[in-house]
Amino acid sequence: MNIKFEKKPCLSLMPSMTLLETKGVFLKMNVSHLPVVQEGLFVGALSLDMIEGLNETSLLENYISHLEPIYVKEATHWMEVFQVMQQHSCNYIAVLNDLGAVVQTYHLKDVLEQLHNTPFVNEKGDVIVITANVTDFSLSKITQIIEAHQGTVLGMLVENQNPSSTQIFMKLQTDDFNNTCLSLRRYGYNVLTSQTEKHSHSEFEAQIDYLKKYIFI
Repeated sequence: MNIKFEKKPCLSLMPSMTLLETKGVFLKMNVSHLPVVQEGLFVGALSLDMIEGLNETSLLENYISHLEPIYVKEATHWMEVFQVMQQHSCNYIAVLNDLGAVVQTYHLKDVLEQLHNTPFVNEKGDVIVITANVTDFSLSKITQIIEAHQGTVLGMLVENQNPSSTQIFMKLQTDDFNNTCLSLRRYGYNVLTSQTEKHSHSEFEAQIDYLKKYIFI
C-alpha cells in the first residue's frame, strides 16, 4: 500500500536563493531537510545544519556539492519511506517521478498517519516480544506457530539486531495466548514480554501517539 493523501504544494529551494533566504524557509516550515530543484529537476536535499555558520549572502548554488541524495520515488511503499526518513533523521522528503522531477513531498506526520491506520496499530490484540538466534530464526515459522493456535498475526517488527540475536515485536489475535507463548518457548524462542489485549492496546496506542507528537515534528 502506497501513501494516499491529498497532494500539497511542493516546498523546495532554488540554487539562486541566498543562504539567508534559505534559512528563512527552514525556520518558517520547521523541517529537517528541503529539496533543492533546478530547472524542474531534483538536485539534492539540504539540511539546515549544512549551511550553519556560512556566509548568509552566499548563493545556495555555491554549495550544491553539499547536498544529499535523500528522496523516494512515487511507487515507494510507505514503510520504505519511513525507513529512509529514519536512516537520515529526516522529517520532510521529496517524491520524484521517473524523470527526476519533484512531484510531491511527504512529511513524517503523513507517514505516521499511515502507520496508525494499519491493523498492526489500530486493531486490538496481544503483544509478544521474543528474541531469536539471528542465523536460524524464521518469520514464517513464527507465523506457523501462532496460526497453529488459531491465531492471526497483525504485524511483526524486527528490531535490536546484533551479531548473535535479534528481537521481534509481534501483535496478534488469539484465544490461546498462554499456549502460544509456551509453543514459542518450546521452539527455542525466548519470550521477553507478553501482554494480553486489555493491557497491550492502550500502551501501544500511547507509543504511537508519542511518535506522532514528538519525532521530528
